[in-house]
This record gives sequence, C-alpha cells and structure tokens, in this order.
Amino acid sequence: MRLKNINNEPTINRFVSKKINKLKDIYNINKKLEFKDLYSFMFSEKNNILFEEVVNFKIKKTTYKDAFDYINKYSANLKYLLKDSNKIVGLYMNNSIDWIESFWMILKAGYKILIINTRIDDENINKIIDSVDINYVLCGDDLNPNLKCNLIKFSDIQNCNVINEVSNDDFGDEIFLMSSGTTENIKLCSYSATEFYYLVIESSNIIKNQRIVKRHYKGEMKLLAFLPFYHIFGLVAMYLWFGFFSRTFVKLNRMDADTILNTIKRHEVTHIFAVPLLWQKVYYQAMEKIKDMGMFDKYKKALKIKRFLGNSLLGRLFTKLAFKKIRDNLFGESIIFMISGGSMIEKEVLEFFNAIGYHLANGYGMSEVAITSFELAYSYKILTSTSIGKPFSSVEYKINDEGELLIRGKTTSQYILINGEKFNLDDWYNSHDRARCIKGRYYLDGRSDDLIILKNAENLNPYFVEEKLDKSIIDGLKDVCVFNNINEDKDEIILLASVSRYLKIERIKEILTKIKQVLDDNKYNSIINKIVFTSTDLINNNEFKLNRKRIINDYKDNKYRIIDLDKKNDEVINEEFNEIEERIRSFFMIALNKDINEIGKDDSFFLDLGGTSLDYFMIISMIEKEFGKKIPTESLKYDSVKSISEYLEGKQ
Repeated sequence: MRLKNINNEPTINRFVSKKINKLKDIYNINKKLEFKDLYSFMFSEKNNILFEEVVNFKIKKTTYKDAFDYINKYSANLKYLLKDSNKIVGLYMNNSIDWIESFWMILKAGYKILIINTRIDDENINKIIDSVDINYVLCGDDLNPNLKCNLIKFSDIQNCNVINEVSNDDFGDEIFLMSSGTTENIKLCSYSATEFYYLVIESSNIIKNQRIVKRHYKGEMKLLAFLPFYHIFGLVAMYLWFGFFSRTFVKLNRMDADTILNTIKRHEVTHIFAVPLLWQKVYYQAMEKIKDMGMFDKYKKALKIKRFLGNSLLGRLFTKLAFKKIRDNLFGESIIFMISGGSMIEKEVLEFFNAIGYHLANGYGMSEVAITSFELAYSYKILTSTSIGKPFSSVEYKINDEGELLIRGKTTSQYILINGEKFNLDDWYNSHDRARCIKGRYYLDGRSDDLIILKNAENLNPYFVEEKLDKSIIDGLKDVCVFNNINEDKDEIILLASVSRYLKIERIKEILTKIKQVLDDNKYNSIINKIVFTSTDLINNNEFKLNRKRIINDYKDNKYRIIDLDKKNDEVINEEFNEIEERIRSFFMIALNKDINEIGKDDSFFLDLGGTSLDYFMIISMIEKEFGKKIPTESLKYDSVKSISEYLEGKQ
C-alpha cells in the first residue's frame, strides 16, 4: 500500500532522506541548529494527523497545521502573561496535544523550558523551582499542583488579546529535563537544539537500518503516547523522533489495562514505547490468563518450537498461527514495533512478546546522555538476548576496569544542575551501569552501586538473584529486593519480599518455601542471610523501576510494615462496610485479584495493597461507570475504600 502521508515521495526511505538532507543543509551552513529551525521541520507536513484522542466517545483528530496555527496565534498571549518572568518557565502537563503546543509556545515566546515530572510530589518540585528561580509554570487544566510560583493554566492563554504575533528571532535556546533519580537527588539536564539535531539524525539511521520499525498499518503509523513526554524516552524516542517525521500520536485517557487495550485496538496503534514495568506486568497477567485457560503446557511447547525456528519464514508463519489467540487477547494485529527502555528487562519477557508475534526491542538511555542505542537486529535469538544493541553513530561506548559503561557523544546533555549548582559532563560520562560487550553488542548487568561485596571478596549482583524469583510462577509474590544491610552490630544480606498485607500466614509460608527452593536451585541459599516479608509496596507510584537506594534507606528507617511469620493467628478485618463501601471493595478485589477479606477500609491501594497506576485507573474507571460520578485522579489521594466512598457520598 502506497503511503499518503510522506509528502508525495514514492517510499518512506526517500521521504526520510529528503527531510534529513534539508536539516543537514541548515546545520552545515550555520554550524549549529536552533530550536526555531527545528520548529519548522516539526510541523512541515501540515495535512498529516498529529494527535488522535477520544472526546465524548468520538475520535478527535488534530493535524500538524491545526497545532502550528494555534502555536503561532497564541504564543504572543503567553509571552504577554510571562512578561515579568525569569528566562526559565516550567511546563507541568500530562501527555496531550496541549503539552506539544505549550512546549513550542514557551520556546517561541523566547523562554527556556523546565519540563516537570508530574509524578514527583509538590514539595520536591518546589525545591527544584527554587533552585533555578522559576517565577511561572504553565500547567494543564486538569492539574492543580501546590507550587510556590505563579501558575498559568493552559486555558488562560486564550483569554487575553494580543494582536501581534511573536517573531521567530526570539526563540528560546535551552530545555531542562529532570532525571528519574531519587527525589533527594534530581538532576536537571540541559539540552540545546544541537543535541536534538544529532538525535534526529540517529532516528533516520534507524529507519534505514531497521526494516520493521518503519512499517505502517493500513497506510498509517500511530504511536501510543504511553511514556510521559517528561521522560527521556518519551521526549526523544517518542515525541522528537516520531514528531519530526510527522507521524500520529494517540492519547491515553486512562492508564488502566482495559483502556490501554481498547485504545490500541480502536485507533489501530502500531508502535508502543514503554519502560520494563509495563511489559513485565502485561507478561505476568498474560501468563496467569494462559494458565487459567489451560494453555500453559501448549504455550511452552510452542515457545520451544519458536526458539528453534526463530524469525525464519517458517518461524513467522508458525507465530502467526500458533499465537493468534494470545495476540487477540492482548493488543490485536496492528502492533508492529515496541521498545523497552529505562531499566533492565527480563529475558522471559522479551521472549514472550517476540515469540507471539510482536517485535519488542531493548534500548538504552539516560536523562544525562539521551537515547544512545537499541537493538536493531531482526534475529530472534539476538532480540531475546537482552542486548541493548550497538551505540549509535554519534555515540561511543567503552567499559572501564570496574566493568562500568562509559558514554560520550554528540547527544549528551550540555551540563547538569544539582540544587542549582552547575556541573559539566566529563569527556566520558560514567553511567555506573555494569555492562558487557559481546561481538560489538552491549548487555547490562545491573547498577554498579547495587553490587554487594561478599565476605570472600567476590561481588554479588542482586539483579541476578531477583530475576530468578519469577513472580508469574511464585503466585502471591509482588516484588523482591536484595541488599546488604550494614549496621554497627551486623552485616547481613537481606531478601525483602513484598506481599499483600492480609495474605494468610500459611500462604506466606508457602511463598517462603518456594523462594528458598529457587535460592537453593541457583546456589544462592548460602549467600542470603535473611528473608523478610513486608506488606508495603517496594516500587513507589512515582517510580518506573526498583529504587534500591531508597528501599535500603526506608528499611533502615523502619518505614516498612514487616510481617511476623511466627504469629499464631492471621490479622482479621473486623470492620463493618456500608453498601457503597462493599461495592468499592469488590472492585478492589477484581482489579487486584485478591480475596475480599484482604482489603481493609483504610488500606492504601498503593502502599498497603500493592496496586500499580495501571490497576488504580482501571478501578476508578469501573467505579465511575457504576456510580456515574467522575473521581479526581490527579493527586491519587482517593486511594482507599473509605476515601473513595466518602467522596462519592459528598463527604469530601
């Protein structure tokens, strides 16, 4: 099928080459690139669809021309509202067409941008705002943060009349991206348009060298806007790469599992980029469903055949037939390419998606260095090996004597700010990720600062222990974290395992037996000194991955609810629930797959019951349908049976 959205070029490769060559001409003449140059390219295919979203049950489409005209029309209004502002303006929004328009309006008005992570609590955001002396934050209409600066709502921009348009000569020249580290140590990473130039060049190289990533479905390429644009993968691999070539973004109105699946199928999404947390959650849920359907043995046999056939012609035909039922129950047939990035992903997860017919590649990037590689191979064996691929052409990798990955290149941030203090990046940036290089491809082995030095002077990588404890096999286990607990009177290696608060003691003891068996099978039983169970979730709601440093500090500060396995009786919930509370409780039970007696009236959905953002939005969607009342989800404060019930009854 000939594509209609590539500016009348005969092939996607020709379209990409011509657009890239024009960009290179500007760079070669000026010896640099400015955001005003990039702006014209980002909106050059005016008739292409930029954004799709469901509004009042209908699909609303916004073209690149619609957004371009809006930016040009209202950037003068924004500049008027920011007349007393310092040069940096905060952008506090969730993924939306408003975010894209706001991003360019701030730059066009002549300001630098701090892209704010909306999942970080207001207190820490205020510290960051103070450190760079920000006066104004442009905020989404659906958000209401408590920030110590002036908030401009997106809708406010339309409500003032400024006749003159803003000249492109005053374009802002810098953006700041917040690192995804702990809230006590958030870095602000500075990027100019020049780094974005090299990132765009890399995307064109990917299109030339990867035959699947450029495929369209029914003539269109649509990317699910799952990763937030404030995340390095969301900003670069999603918005910059796809926006530069005028592809379509699809908005997620909710983050619950049903909405994700329905959105993918309704819009016929072709590409999804996400962190391992999503892929692993989908994998575990799929495994449970496969077991419930009595298909687990059949799946294992089919997987064995797929490993043998790989991505040969016969292997692709086998995949199409053998795993069709699984695909139909997941994303359907429109999905073409998926990328995982942001942290390590388990081999079993990569195998699952690539086996059933979805191309899932592993990638690598950091807020400090942007996206530096992902696996471009077509080989099934390489794709499922956990390789992050070879470094992009503008990037170099090397491994130091401690086994850490060092990075340098033209796409790394100009400098970083920590508490307002400026630090230039070294020639080689130390990622502190442990890595191996095999035949030019790189593999990660966890964080260097996570390594545990054993008494025999050998190093233990806790990730290798944790990945053996497959949560899809050990039913009831949520997350595990292995760390060295060093105190004045003891030095012990602890395996901290999270389970439900009200899981029966007998059931937890069964989980303990399985954990010990896995440790014994893998010869880790003599290394782990202590296994501790907690009913507190190990991954906080604002985190994309296991934050080992925070977990260790929280454990030492006694912030975890520890489960005593020597108790003779289980905790019993002797609470009375009214009719509304009982109904909400039943939704908690369905979404979390728990016994209803495990759910207390005041239990936090996240901290006590171990729910994730995906689970939470699914529950809220179900409750809203049931009671016909919209529940605010911005701050996630309605997270218990009691708080939701009181809101519905008008008590809050």
